[in-house]
Amino acid sequence: MQSLNFDNPSTNILEQLASYNKSDINNVITNLQVQLQEQTELNNVLSKENTQEDIDELNEFINTNKQDIKSQQEELSYLVEQLQIIIPKNKSKILEKEELLELSNSSETQEVAINIRNIRSMKDTIQSFLVKNGIIQGGV
Repeated sequence: MQSLNFDNPSTNILEQLASYNKSDINNVITNLQVQLQEQTELNNVLSKENTQEDIDELNEFINTNKQDIKSQQEELSYLVEQLQIIIPKNKSKILEKEELLELSNSSETQEVAINIRNIRSMKDTIQSFLVKNGIIQGGV
């Protein structure tokens, strides 16, 4: 039986295929477009003097959203924990499927896997940049 190259597991088509979701990538692109628009608006606000109205809006945001944000954080924490359990199980199951191993080693399949990995890498890079600059919270 042929084995997968786990020295560079991110080029494995089975792993890439399982994590590729066209709709999700389009959502990321849309979210980044919104993020750019919001940052442009923030830049405009920061370019003028703060007013009491700006402070009141910030306080209203905090009061309105703090509970939802706490719930979202708890749900994300649970999902991260579950993903850290299931992914290693799936990796070991991939090794048990000979037909899938053969398909995953073809050059066409490797090219698709690399392209998916590159998309994920760009997504991770911009998310890391946004976290580093305090635009979004890190962790996922």
